[in-house]
Amino acid sequence: MRNAHDKTMTSVLLFGSLLTFALLVYAAYAENFGADWYRHQSDYRRQLLARAATERERGAAEHFDVHPKQLYLPDLGRTDRCVTCHVAIDDPTMKDAVQPLTAHPGDTMINHPKERFGCTVCHRGQGLATTVTDAHGHVPHWPDPMLARESMDQSCPKCHTERSLPGVARYNAAMDLFYTKACLSCHKLRGQGGDVGPDISNAGKLHDAEWHFRHFKDPKSVVETSKMPNPNLSDEESHALVFLMMSLTGKPVPTELLSNPKPTPLETNWADTIDPLAGKGHVGSRICMGCHQGLHPTAVDAWRNSKMSSTYERIRDEPIKDNCLPCHTTGFNPETGHYSEEGVGCEGCHGPGADAVKLALAGKTQEHKDAIRLDASSTLVCARCHNPHVPVGVHAAHYRRQPPRFRQAEGPQPIDSNQQPTISVTNENRPSAHETTPPD
Repeated sequence: MRNAHDKTMTSVLLFGSLLTFALLVYAAYAENFGADWYRHQSDYRRQLLARAATERERGAAEHFDVHPKQLYLPDLGRTDRCVTCHVAIDDPTMKDAVQPLTAHPGDTMINHPKERFGCTVCHRGQGLATTVTDAHGHVPHWPDPMLARESMDQSCPKCHTERSLPGVARYNAAMDLFYTKACLSCHKLRGQGGDVGPDISNAGKLHDAEWHFRHFKDPKSVVETSKMPNPNLSDEESHALVFLMMSLTGKPVPTELLSNPKPTPLETNWADTIDPLAGKGHVGSRICMGCHQGLHPTAVDAWRNSKMSSTYERIRDEPIKDNCLPCHTTGFNPETGHYSEEGVGCEGCHGPGADAVKLALAGKTQEHKDAIRLDASSTLVCARCHNPHVPVGVHAAHYRRQPPRFRQAEGPQPIDSNQQPTISVTNENRPSAHETTPPD
């Protein structure tokens, strides 16, 4: 009886072991030879063999190894196995193939080779996975699902800070608005910018898109104690900045990995031209607008609708416009011939704003107001250009009769003093500007 029982148990254990082994063999087969990636790579190998035109190409196709592939990227701290299925991603001959064997569209791979950047740094998703659902990251609890094709440019600001990138319209609109609104005056991004508001380098991880949208429409509606003035953004503008915020995850690609490393605007343009902390004098009206169009929208609109803001437009096509730059631009430098901005901006009347902006960023509101406030003799500021002794249009008519003052071939051209005597209208922020007096 006991022997029969032992034999039965032995048979059960043997059967169980064989069944387990069979299941393991099946699982191994399904995981490899029966997996989607195996089918895709085999199909790619067959296509390589079919179009091989030389012995060398045929030899390369025959030696194509069908096996799981991955990109190990220690500098980025990630491993991507996306190329296990997307095996032809950098093969230009496969540009018309069907996914997942199609080549990457455009010329992105030239400046973003997969060996250096991988895939998920731009596309997101789970780099270690080898099945479609898992790899694309549309599974519970995975925080970075793959971006949709129409949303791919959302990854650009993660590394790039250029004002514009060729062919990336939504990115360009977002970055242009970001700089126009002078967000860096108050917020720090990757170590650059002001300290009045919170650092936004990780904004995309801190709040969802809906929160950011409501915040841009009315900051105090979501953060009661917010110091941020209402930027008065349209829905379209708000969505553009939401797009930018959601791209900021605090983990940009190191600049040394770029194909042609170069300083970004955060390191050059911002520091050299519009950084109020750099002490460069003129900061440009867009810096002032960053706060004042929310604090004093009526005054800002009044300036925008005035002739002052568009003075440069009236001389844009004048052959002798170089003569007019001192009064028709802001911050004109006679030594270089360059100016801070076109038209008469904020600093055309209030003077260079670097020191005033520094006071604002330091929270010294009253000192800031004192720095930009015009004194009792402020009418003299207007008289720098609006000379009451010169009839309207006289100076323009005079200058149109003169040859260009600056000619590369002939050098400076003198003004005929016998035709019209001149008076000098000086400005502490710009060089002497010559206006004509009426004839005797």
